Amino acid sequence: MSTGGRNFARGARIGVDVGGTFTDVVLTLSDGRVHVNKTTTTPIDPGEGVAIGVAAVLAEAGLDPHDVTEVVHGTTVASNTILQKTGAQTGLLTTRGFRDVLEIGRIRTPGMFDLAWRKPEPLVPRRWRREALERMGADGTVVTPLDEASVVQAAAFFLDD
Repeated sequence: MSTGGRNFARGARIGVDVGGTFTDVVLTLSDGRVHVNKTTTTPIDPGEGVAIGVAAVLAEAGLDPHDVTEVVHGTTVASNTILQKTGAQTGLLTTRGFRDVLEIGRIRTPGMFDLAWRKPEPLVPRRWRREALERMGADGTVVTPLDEASVVQAAAFFLDD
């Protein structure tokens, strides 16, 4: 898009945030103009809401998709699912000896000396964590090859439960 000898499309950037309710799309142009679209998030196919929002800001600005030089994408859907604990029942398969890695965790406490601080619950309860027999060395070499039967056994547990 060219106006008065200036190419406003050059440097067109799009930012997208897919939330649980709305998908926000922001288009910024090199001349400082900003176009914003808020559309309903499409949970079955989040890409659909993104495509609708991007098409809307491009049309509003009179641009072609080829004019966009950068797209930045973020989402709060996964964060909200974790915080609200509304996701699917999840299992975790780890190397033998690492079943409790989520419990142990290596997080920094927000207040080291805050006696009221409570460690967050792990995303996967211990009952749905299983181990597979295998071991890799620190240098990436195979110490104990993967025992496929232990993987099949864990998968059967997940499916049965």
